[in-house]
Amino acid sequence: MTQVLLIALLLPVTLLAHAGEDHPDIQLDIVRKVPVTLPSLSASIQSCLTLSTPIERNNCFALLCTPSYDCVQALIIHATLKEGPVIGIRTLDDLLMESPRFGLNTDGHELGHIIGRTHAKVHSINGNAFIECPVDYLYACQHGYFEQALGTAEEKTPKDIAEEICEGITTEPRWRSRFYCYHGVGHGIMMAMKNDPFASIRFCDTLSHEQAAQGCWQGVFMENINAVQSGLEREGVFFDDDPLAPCSRIPLTYQWQCYESQAANLMKVHSNDITAAAKECLKANPSVLPSCILSLAQFVTNPGWQTVIVNARSDDAFVGPFSMNTAVKICQSFPLSTLPVCYMAAIGNAMNYNQFQNATDFCSMIEEDYRRACYQKISNEWHYHGRPQPEIGSLCEQFIPKEFQDTCAAIDESEQIVHAKAKAIEAATQKPGVLSKLVAIISWPLRFFSNTPPPPLELPSLGPSMPPPASSHSAGSGPSAASAQTSSRALIGTVLIRLTGQSFDPTKVTISAGETVTWINETEELFWPASDVHPTHELLPVFDAKRPLQRSQTFSFTFTEPGDWTFHDHLSPWATGVVHVK
Repeated sequence: MTQVLLIALLLPVTLLAHAGEDHPDIQLDIVRKVPVTLPSLSASIQSCLTLSTPIERNNCFALLCTPSYDCVQALIIHATLKEGPVIGIRTLDDLLMESPRFGLNTDGHELGHIIGRTHAKVHSINGNAFIECPVDYLYACQHGYFEQALGTAEEKTPKDIAEEICEGITTEPRWRSRFYCYHGVGHGIMMAMKNDPFASIRFCDTLSHEQAAQGCWQGVFMENINAVQSGLEREGVFFDDDPLAPCSRIPLTYQWQCYESQAANLMKVHSNDITAAAKECLKANPSVLPSCILSLAQFVTNPGWQTVIVNARSDDAFVGPFSMNTAVKICQSFPLSTLPVCYMAAIGNAMNYNQFQNATDFCSMIEEDYRRACYQKISNEWHYHGRPQPEIGSLCEQFIPKEFQDTCAAIDESEQIVHAKAKAIEAATQKPGVLSKLVAIISWPLRFFSNTPPPPLELPSLGPSMPPPASSHSAGSGPSAASAQTSSRALIGTVLIRLTGQSFDPTKVTISAGETVTWINETEELFWPASDVHPTHELLPVFDAKRPLQRSQTFSFTFTEPGDWTFHDHLSPWATGVVHVK
């Protein structure tokens, strides 16, 4: 969640391409192509990558090509080709530390796309390669990887691609790795669906099993929060008068995953007052309320967010630098009925970053009645992450007090929760289910693997709230002269292509140069005709409706240059076709 602090409005940039070092088969389709290529490096990047500090590496990078945005793209591509996406992201980290020197004005997300696309091109499309992508820069590597997979897989639907990637994972623990993979797919499908969470959730529900669907849901909702933090959210998703939206307005089946990512928006609405944000969670359905609290509690043991929380308070309730003592105090400012949930989620976040000493310090500072559950949570996380039992035993001896070391023997989700103080809280607040919900928080990584199918999906459509297509579009040069209409009676093309169901009719047309083709949406779903390659449309950039068409709306384009111009539905990229211009 630390990446949320780095979110900035993405600046439009031109992405260039370059053939990969030692990989002559890497062509311009790694990244968005333009008529020029990136600068060649004056020497191998390998010697720079072995240096020990960012300053040393940056000084070395500056000798390989003239510092510029183009140079940065070349450097991260070469680093990824040589050492994989982890080093590719580390190289991007290094370069962003000296942004002015390298001509950068970006949060790095679009550059992370290049790393993911490059990685997918080199290693082909498979699950073990996909999960090598770090989560930095708002899952940018996963976005790029999935983008490449969608854009290059022939005769495969996004569902086929997603399951081919994730079900092929062999990295242990496979269940956790596959869940993470489908989480990444959720981020990627949101990109393909232009930040429409409802259409993306419908896609998730087509996946073959519940673990896949829930991982995908989680990624969709996290990406949805990324969108609102960046100012790129879709209309009709978030509402000023309902800080819990969209979670509060979708079927209960999806609300747990939605609330898991809602914290950043709640903090934004409440000016980073985490106590007020936690009180807002009390308005959620009781069965998913713990997930709302969980999302906020992850910030408690996050160094960046804890600083934000402390600085937002005008009193002295939370003071000083990052510490576990402050983390405990922040949890204690939550509504009393949610205190156990805050404790367990705060520990879970610390363990996600391998902050073992911080986690055990936290447990030692909370009320005695909760300590056994706290130490059990630490042990559970070691098990969830697939550490072998001998390693867990060693870690247990190093970090867990002797009287609680028995918690390290196995995952435990029952005995640990029966505490007198928790019972007293439940009785005093008349909030039934606190104990059972605390069990859910402690054991939540295992809850994704039931075989119970979700109920029928009833999600709102963004169609009515989307702005209508622009009335006209024309380019200053090149093969273009396009227009969009709002009625099928206004068809101006010599050839008509319909979208019926999830395919075009016809899928191939032949015209003469100078003639016009008109696309019409005859479905209830949104439709966005555009030139290949998905999702960048660089084959013929001016051939792009620029926004979705609703039912009966049309888009027309005049082709002036001969050739085979392939196209797709940007919202459902498996729907494709070609215009042959004589």
